[in-house]
Amino acid sequence: MSEPALNQRDLETEIVERALKDPQFREKLVGNPREAIVSELEARLPEGLDIKVIEQEPDTVCLVLPPAQQLIDAQDQLSESELSRVAGGITDGCHKVGG
Repeated sequence: MSEPALNQRDLETEIVERALKDPQFREKLVGNPREAIVSELEARLPEGLDIKVIEQEPDTVCLVLPPAQQLIDAQDQLSESELSRVAGGITDGCHKVGG
């Protein structure tokens, strides 16, 4: 039985942990991320996926923003609170009058 595919967060964690422990892997990862990930971790990556590795400096903070479309999609979804209200979980003082 094969292992289940890792999600992006799990794969990123595995890559970072490995790079912290293995200087040769870290060097490969910085030089050719796709090759390092595919050959060393035996991960399957989609064709055309661009991978960028940035070695963070001690006096620098790197932020990774999701694609703008993910932000738009997230704004179009109901929050847990809104979903609960739509599902009838909270009435906001409205009461049914009559039969």
